[in-house]
Amino acid sequence: PLFKSSSAVQLTESETEYVVRCIKHTFASHIVFQFDCTNTLNDQILENVTVQMEPSEGFEVAAYIPAASLPYGQPGITYTCVALPEDDPTAVIGTFSNTLKFLVKDCDPNTGEPDEEGYEDEYVLEDVEVTI
Repeated sequence: PLFKSSSAVQLTESETEYVVRCIKHTFASHIVFQFDCTNTLNDQILENVTVQMEPSEGFEVAAYIPAASLPYGQPGITYTCVALPEDDPTAVIGTFSNTLKFLVKDCDPNTGEPDEEGYEDEYVLEDVEVTI
């Protein structure tokens, strides 16, 4: 069962090309990080969007659930599930570095029609602190 959910924390400045905020959902043996993402560039569509996390020692990323597509101005959600340390369940403090990773497809800003080909890109986000 869900133990608690945090308030949303901004991981980017509001005027950057990608706006990301994080909500932490804490369970008994893992934390689900919900990343609300918005693409603010009208000449790009982002696909297969994930937030890759580098957790503190003891924590382990269990799964990523990508946002399939992030068109201009439409919010999308991606999730990262992190297992809490099994050998020390009292280890409830950690810092996670985060990188937004995605496939960029340039598109016509007037029609929104994307190119067929895309390229991998990433965007470094602010760290997320965990204290349970």
